[in-house]
Amino acid sequence: MIGEDLHVLVVDDDPRAVNLVSLRLERAGMSVTRAYGGADAIAALAAGSVGAVILDLLMPEVSGFEVLSELKSNPATADLPVIILSAKVSDVAEREVLRHMAHAVSAKSGWDEREFLDTLQRALAQRTRQTLSVSSTLREGSQQQSRTEPRVVSERRTLMKSVLLVEDNAANRKLLGDLLRHAGHKVREVGNADAGIEAALAEPFDLVVMDIQLPGTDGLTATRLLRANAKTRALPILAVTAHAMRGDEKRILEAGCDAYVAKPIAYKEFLAQVCRLLATVPAAREE
Repeated sequence: MIGEDLHVLVVDDDPRAVNLVSLRLERAGMSVTRAYGGADAIAALAAGSVGAVILDLLMPEVSGFEVLSELKSNPATADLPVIILSAKVSDVAEREVLRHMAHAVSAKSGWDEREFLDTLQRALAQRTRQTLSVSSTLREGSQQQSRTEPRVVSERRTLMKSVLLVEDNAANRKLLGDLLRHAGHKVREVGNADAGIEAALAEPFDLVVMDIQLPGTDGLTATRLLRANAKTRALPILAVTAHAMRGDEKRILEAGCDAYVAKPIAYKEFLAQVCRLLATVPAAREE
């Protein structure tokens, strides 16, 4: 069962919908903050202590998509489970955005309470597994770091780095770019592999975040080209891939990527990988 300590933010401009969902959640043992619009939701997220978000999309003034963008671009809230409870989403672009930003989408019409609570519980369980995995990765990295150099050097090396983000999807590009900027990095964004290769050869970057499924020249081909050039041969590359399948890791690493994260992105895992790769940047390249 979902824990009694879970604090859920319910967001909808319709007070009846907010109260209906909130009462069901409270009956299941959760505490609830009610937000009657996007602006209220952003304020509640800034106040902290939220463990999950139930979000309507079609709201006046500040829409649910704007709330999602704000939530996902902030490292403090980026990994919160988000369940969309809204009218039917028919726009293809909107569906693509939601596929990467939300754990589930449920239509208001024909809402099934049991299925909804099961979905929320699965999202929370997934987040717990990801948090444990990232904590283990960071702990192992810290132990390895302590054997090789002082901790202060590692912390200094991961601050204010220059990152090249190669992603063709505008919504994903904005989300990842905002997330990297919130983490304190300078970000150059490009929308295709050819532009990414050109930028990497023209400017000194500390890390490339490379989408694999790019139109035209794909991300793995771009990675091989960067590895073949002396100027970018040692440049750390973090691959971002959709629907990672068995064998993909070997294929991605053999192409020259240093690590990869799968979509939908677990943002803490993403930042942990970014931090790990940036910590390997030689001191001579620091500003």
